Amino acid sequence: MKINLLPWRQDRLAANRKMFSVITLTTVAVACGTLYFVYSLFFTESSYLKSYAKALAQAKETTFLKVKLYMSSEGKQKELLERSQELRTLLLNRYDTVRLLNEITVLTPKGIYLTNLSRKDDSVEINGDASSNLQISQFMYSIEASKTLKVISLQKVEKTEGNELVTTQFDLKLSFSPSAVIKTAPVLPTAEKIKINNPIKAIQQHDREKDANTQKILKGE
Repeated sequence: MKINLLPWRQDRLAANRKMFSVITLTTVAVACGTLYFVYSLFFTESSYLKSYAKALAQAKETTFLKVKLYMSSEGKQKELLERSQELRTLLLNRYDTVRLLNEITVLTPKGIYLTNLSRKDDSVEINGDASSNLQISQFMYSIEASKTLKVISLQKVEKTEGNELVTTQFDLKLSFSPSAVIKTAPVLPTAEKIKINNPIKAIQQHDREKDANTQKILKGE
């Protein structure tokens, strides 16, 4: 009796080939998984460190720019403060000049004619003509009585003749103190205040107006 084993062998070979293919595919899959795990373990950490270093560099650059902007803005703010202080000083100096002119106008007596007035900081120089030395003395006395002006020196006194007139030229050097309190002139009372402060005159005026109204009424009748 003969038994044909060829179909069984073919089935066995097919099963072995199938098993080999499965084992091969499984091995390849495991190898790929292992490689991916190793890559993730080493190269992902390296990329993270690179991104972290890049983020630190960007943060450093941003901080540097902010500090630079702050320093520039602080410098601009300081410059603006200096300019505002200069403008304020100019405004105060302008008012001081007006105050000086007003003070000189009040203190200058009759008979003295100023030809030049110059100011540098707190120093004032005055040039003028006077009819006599007495008027110059009165002018200097008035300046000494002021709270904002003081006489430093009388630098020149010279008599000149011209057009049948004798005048005395003088040069004065003064010191000006803008911070001093300027004495203001007293306010003159008005006519209404004078009328109220004199009741007798007010009563007399009222009686005259009353008599005038009575006369008008009588003439009308």
